[in-house]
Amino acid sequence: MPCGVYFSLASTSRADFGANARTQGLLQSVDGVISLLLNPLIASATDTFGRRPLLILSQAAALLRCSAIAVRPNVASIAAGSLAKGLSMNVLMVTAQAALGDLYKSTPAMYGRFVSLFMMMPPFSGVISPIIGSAMAARSLRLPYVIGGCLSAASLIITCQLLHETCSSGDRKPFAWMRSNPLNFLRLFTNGVRLRQLA
Repeated sequence: MPCGVYFSLASTSRADFGANARTQGLLQSVDGVISLLLNPLIASATDTFGRRPLLILSQAAALLRCSAIAVRPNVASIAAGSLAKGLSMNVLMVTAQAALGDLYKSTPAMYGRFVSLFMMMPPFSGVISPIIGSAMAARSLRLPYVIGGCLSAASLIITCQLLHETCSSGDRKPFAWMRSNPLNFLRLFTNGVRLRQLA
């Protein structure tokens, strides 16, 4: 939805569309850096504290983000909210994949099937959400975030009421900063020829 809101903001204020596009590009680049630094910490935290608390955190963060922007929808709040989505979307994606691993660790074929279905969600949302968001923003800049807040509140309630922990206490690991190094992926290029070729 933010893409549609950005363009509605630009048309409302008669802003330079080129500057708007540059701003979006900068925000997406910064978001990529945040994800690079944050995702290893999320993965380590979900192994330490369990999946359920982090899934609850992701929905609570999404609700707070949408509510804050709905109160004051402007370029600054939307930009800040875009950068803050790491506390919602990134936590959700990393933790949910870990939970899938818990559920289907003994059946790799089922795990692969559900991970592939799960990974279809972001691109599908990337196609649908800007269209819906721009239509809502044309009516009111607050509307996309009010709807987003309602959906996040519903998800938070469902997560708290129905979701059970999938990572048993015996499978928990102490939080390790070294394991959270974002450059650890470089090991893929050093652990054998086949893994290096795949990487």
